[in-house]
Amino acid sequence: MPRSFDTIASAYAFLERISFGPYLQRARCYGLAQTEKPIQRALLLGDGNGKLALEILKRYPKCRIVSIDLSSAMQDEARRRVKAHFGETPWNYHLTCADARKCAFSMDGFDFIGLHFFLDCFSDEDCDMLLEKCTLALKPGGTLSFADFNIPTKQPMRVFGWALIKALYFSFRLTTGLKTQRLPKLK
Repeated sequence: MPRSFDTIASAYAFLERISFGPYLQRARCYGLAQTEKPIQRALLLGDGNGKLALEILKRYPKCRIVSIDLSSAMQDEARRRVKAHFGETPWNYHLTCADARKCAFSMDGFDFIGLHFFLDCFSDEDCDMLLEKCTLALKPGGTLSFADFNIPTKQPMRVFGWALIKALYFSFRLTTGLKTQRLPKLK
């Protein structure tokens, strides 16, 4: 069986918490605070264990969410997380286990699209293609929320950031088989 994020799904929330504390979740939720209108339809790519989906459902209980992730084990974690909060999986939370690069998104159909700590798993070309698909799927005036790692430009933090990114890619290559080894250069 090929390695994937399935191999670390049950430990992912713990690993995130001990590695980065609350900062990744704050970055995921930042885009929610920037939306001017209530979110009615959201597309989440690579939401993994459902941390952003849960926040959206808490704030906008009638929002229809489509969450696409390649890891079925991460989606199981997402279902558990949402079900633990609501007592059941809400009717408006739809999880699709698929490769987002191969999915067709509704044209002009979403008022919020979340890409958080997701694009760093892809090549530059794949990122460009995914961003183009997301742009076409976003309603006029909608929010494309993006968060990812970045290497600082000034020393000494640049060396620390570079080492951290290298360590993250190395650990994900070992545990999940992730082939990408550097942050993408987005256009």
